[in-house]
Amino acid sequence: MITGLYIASGLIGSNPSAIGATYANRLVTETGLFHDRSGVLPSWKIEFTAVVTNNQAEMWAMLEGLRRLPESFSGTIYSRSKVTLGRIFDGWKWTNIPSWIHQIYRVQRKRLLNWSEIRYVLVDAKNEHYKWCEQACRESAESFMATIGANIPSTMELENAI
Repeated sequence: MITGLYIASGLIGSNPSAIGATYANRLVTETGLFHDRSGVLPSWKIEFTAVVTNNQAEMWAMLEGLRRLPESFSGTIYSRSKVTLGRIFDGWKWTNIPSWIHQIYRVQRKRLLNWSEIRYVLVDAKNEHYKWCEQACRESAESFMATIGANIPSTMELENAI
């Protein structure tokens, strides 16, 4: 049985990033086994803006983690983002989060049958599971950049071109 979900995210380049964001999540079972996943959210997937912010990246990391949880999950979710935890669990405003991302949240909240039993923790950066997630984000960014090439303009360069 899965007892915990750890999430992290990062940006590729500046904040906001014209390149994209990384995400990683680790599911931890009651027997101590891990189920890991990481990836990249390219900036072109964010509606209208063509850039992704750190808060959008963290929300995406959370939603990718929620999607992996079984319907009956009632464990603990760990994140370093007070803003994301506040949005997900305490009703904070979803400022600058695209509506399609908010819709994914609503679907996951309905799907997870024990939502009211799920706990959340602002995790310490020294936590071993969180550290794995951060490292996976760095590796995803490096792999993505190696695939598309490092000659992508920075957000500032793009702004100056307009």
